Amino acid sequence: MRHSSVLRTSARAGLVARAALYLVLAYLAASVALGSGTGDHQVNANGAMRTVAATQIGWVALAAAAVGFAAFSLIRFAAAIGDHRVSRRRRVTTAGQATFYAVMATVTARFLLGAHSTGSEQQQQSTVDRLVTSPEGRAALVVVGTTVLVVGGWQVYLSLRGGFADSLELSEVPVRHRRTVRLLGAAAIAARACCVAPLGLLLVLAGVSDQAARAPGLDRAVATLAELPFGRALVVVIAVGFTLFALYSLVEARYRVVHAGD
Repeated sequence: MRHSSVLRTSARAGLVARAALYLVLAYLAASVALGSGTGDHQVNANGAMRTVAATQIGWVALAAAAVGFAAFSLIRFAAAIGDHRVSRRRRVTTAGQATFYAVMATVTARFLLGAHSTGSEQQQQSTVDRLVTSPEGRAALVVVGTTVLVVGGWQVYLSLRGGFADSLELSEVPVRHRRTVRLLGAAAIAARACCVAPLGLLLVLAGVSDQAARAPGLDRAVATLAELPFGRALVVVIAVGFTLFALYSLVEARYRVVHAGD
């Protein structure tokens, strides 16, 4: 499966779709920072999908994104199972990537099938409200929040050490441009981790304190941040971070070794 040319091409399309969605997120965050508003489009996955789906071409693009995410998930699962050239730890992280993109494919498909609240602030708050009512639910929030923090920390570590470059085939890139690619990757991966990791901390706090209000989603967190002194400048930083990750996603779409367990 992981050597299928069709699946590998579809997986790269998924990375292009990821770039597009992060560019839309950057636009929505910038709109908040500039005070122009985002209408009814939230600064999260739901808002990005609603923005893209505003046109018929956008619906086609979302359908292609769902297929691309699913293909990337399948090929990463295949690599995690079948690529014994890398360590068990790398294969576990590959399986984690596969799970993440399976969720992205599911979220996109559900939105296309009419579940337009998928990925919204309201859906997340409803889920948290339900989970904090039981010990098991609170434990789940702590586990999910801790996982987000650990993954975010690991990504920052990889960005600083340059470990992410192991998954790129840069032999076709001129030597003078390779350093630029690595710098872009380091900045982009660290920026996304720093944007998302605080949400993991808030989930942990919600689970520990039994207060669902302690776990706002990305949209509410950005809106709250924009109201603070110098907060809009920080929201601009978030928008720049999302833009960098979108650009790096395009680099990955071209040079990522999608079929290996790395």
